Amino acid sequence: MKATYESFGDLHLQGFAHWWIYGARDNFIEKKDPPSVKLINNLDSLTDDQITEYPWMIVRVPLNLGQEKLVHDFTEILKSHPKRVAYRKQTSDYPLLKYKKLHEEVLLRSCDLWHAVRRTGGISTSPKRKGDFDSAYEIGVRFGVNPNHVIDATDKPEVEAKKRTAMKVAVSRMLSQANSLIENVEIGRFPSTDPVNQMPRWTAKQQKELDASVLRGEWQPRQMSQSDWLIEFAAVHEQYGGRRLED
Repeated sequence: MKATYESFGDLHLQGFAHWWIYGARDNFIEKKDPPSVKLINNLDSLTDDQITEYPWMIVRVPLNLGQEKLVHDFTEILKSHPKRVAYRKQTSDYPLLKYKKLHEEVLLRSCDLWHAVRRTGGISTSPKRKGDFDSAYEIGVRFGVNPNHVIDATDKPEVEAKKRTAMKVAVSRMLSQANSLIENVEIGRFPSTDPVNQMPRWTAKQQKELDASVLRGEWQPRQMSQSDWLIEFAAVHEQYGGRRLED
């Protein structure tokens, strides 16, 4: 965790946009341009670096074939090539992991839900009274966790109960997923929900010093609302002119 902090710096110091643009983003940038498919008109024009840098092949492409046929044939050639490598080693300080089970939309929804629970202080586990936290069902409905579990006015009591329970389970899973993502981010792995060995964050002495600094007002992490995040994200996209962050 110490190494991750040294690489990424303090997120709370000047806001997310400044932190990402002037520090954090560089950790994900490739040190070398990824290989790409290029047109070669003359083999003599190839440099030694291009020949030896990574495995490659020569393909004869009839220019009068349809695109569908070209894609099919090229795919078959790749599948059967003895030197075909299905992965590429990234050259960034913190390579982005391949995680097929998590879609971007679900990731953002998990993030929003996690922040909402943190801001409000928790989830109500008993019949709601004035001033109580929202229930897991109410939070699930608000963040669209699973439309199939939303109660309809025509549902019978036993169906309502089943839907409330199902929504509660879905919310719990999403929060667990968010916590796992955060635990992995702390040690420089993203995106990943792999189990992380639990270790004490602070020694007794460090915890005492931290508590004292909080009381003195020296540690004041910024509590971000949803509108705050939207402002920060807008600043990031404005910096890159609407381009994807990895471009």
